[in-house]
Amino acid sequence: MADFSPVNDADLAGAAVLSVDLAAIAANARALKARAPHSRLAAVVKADAYGLGAARIAPVLSSTGIGRFYVAQAQEALALRAILGAGPEIAVLHGATLGEEDLLLRAAAAPVLGTFAQVEAWIAVAQTRNSKPAFDVQIDVGMRRLGLDVASGEAAAAAGALEAAKLRPGTVLGHLSCSEDAGHASNARALAAFQSAASLFSEARRSLANTGAVFLGADYHLDEIRPGIGLYGLDPRPGHDGALSTLVPATALTAPILQIRRLPRGQSYGYGEAFVAPQDMTIAILAHGYADGVLRAKIGAVYGHCAGARTPVLGRVSMDLTAVDISDAPQAREGDRIEFFGKAQSLGAFARQCDLIPSEALTGLSPRVRRLYREGAA
Repeated sequence: MADFSPVNDADLAGAAVLSVDLAAIAANARALKARAPHSRLAAVVKADAYGLGAARIAPVLSSTGIGRFYVAQAQEALALRAILGAGPEIAVLHGATLGEEDLLLRAAAAPVLGTFAQVEAWIAVAQTRNSKPAFDVQIDVGMRRLGLDVASGEAAAAAGALEAAKLRPGTVLGHLSCSEDAGHASNARALAAFQSAASLFSEARRSLANTGAVFLGADYHLDEIRPGIGLYGLDPRPGHDGALSTLVPATALTAPILQIRRLPRGQSYGYGEAFVAPQDMTIAILAHGYADGVLRAKIGAVYGHCAGARTPVLGRVSMDLTAVDISDAPQAREGDRIEFFGKAQSLGAFARQCDLIPSEALTGLSPRVRRLYREGAA
């Protein structure tokens, strides 16, 4: 069970807080590895570990035995190298953007090359320095995002150019577009396409499985699995959220009540008088607004919880403030906290209310939301 105990730190009394259970994250890493015992486990920690804070998350993951990490950008790799030191492998999913070659070398990071132009540029780096700097390649298997194209011959041309330069990628990657849906026909097609194209790079490890694909079974695990959101407690499969999840929820978001006020029937709240009370209500004003990552959602679509009662968001969210209806929580007092996700409802449920995916809900929380790290007992 994750540690979602109350926030009692006086320094955090006036701030929205994202509680992060480090033991739960370690437990999720072990659980995902157990599903693919014959594959290497790498961790995706891009976007500051999905908004949780890579400086605290990456060492915890490293302590579980993970020796390879993925980020999106070269600057992220440099920051992560400072956190982890010289040992672990770091791969950059955006590849070698023109002009960032020196940055990648300073970070001792492997770019995941996804275009023939990037392959040519990295060959030039190797030849100029008379060295063989680490790199990986990505093949597009239907996502049509990043990756070498197979049908046009780009992947084959890249393989030929690398072979001529006597350079070999460490890992060849692909990415599934529908991995969270076990019955989707594109998964099997993508796996077959990946296995065929990956043979162009015969000595490279093969990596296809994000979190969703870990649950698709051993055929998808190959040499390496690379979960992201699953490490942070979210099982992306439909119907596997919250209490039904096979992973341990690792985050909770709460905001403090700054003021409680009565809102008589017929009176309005907030900008534009967008909300008019349909009956006498008690509302709480929270220290949490769109500058903290709260969406200006449709009235009533998003709600928190207080003392077991549902507390719908009312009216327009302000930059620093949000109002919720606490009529069903008469025991609430100023200084108490409203929970948006954590114990009372899952991150997945909250994200659906906001019309987001869970990773978007997490990464959208601004630095002003304080991160509180707990050791937990997961």
